[in-house]
Amino acid sequence: MRRFAGLALAALAAALFVSPALAGEERGGIRYFGEFMAPSSDYKVGDTQTKLTSTLGVGLGAYVKANDWITIDFDVKFLKPEVRVAANGEVGKKRVRVLPITIGPMFHFGDGDWHFYAGPELAYMNYGKISEPENVKFKSQLTWGVKAGLDVPLSQRWSGSVAVEYIDAKMTVDMDGGPDLKPKPVIVSFGATYRF
Repeated sequence: MRRFAGLALAALAAALFVSPALAGEERGGIRYFGEFMAPSSDYKVGDTQTKLTSTLGVGLGAYVKANDWITIDFDVKFLKPEVRVAANGEVGKKRVRVLPITIGPMFHFGDGDWHFYAGPELAYMNYGKISEPENVKFKSQLTWGVKAGLDVPLSQRWSGSVAVEYIDAKMTVDMDGGPDLKPKPVIVSFGATYRF
């Protein structure tokens, strides 16, 4: 699974350069965006509750047109939420890196300049570790997600973009019998798209 990101990026690049395109026809684009992640679940055992907090992040994406109504989208997001553990009236807080890498087909609707799209995703969740007070690692995970978005043209090459996606993610502590956090985040992204 550690090779997923490299293989996905290689497939996207191959599709871009191999796919035929007529002169002046849009072949794909690059998206730059900021994002807000809101976890939709947490983990509780007895009096101990563990949860991931909402956070802001940044991301970079690209897409390739397969035809007039299907694109292959690839996104990388960088987020650093807090892991909060509440037990016996005390709350511990530590930030951890969350790096979702997604790829999937997006189906486009509408005949005008505004492009609405939606589709399923394959998601590779890569997590950092918490080094203090204990060295806690989280297992990476291959899972699924869904995304819907809208591109609004601003000029011949640039569009404003907004998207909402859900990823069925969990965070498992990398140890025998380690607990599962199930943040299952909803991510809202705002940014700009450059079309080429």
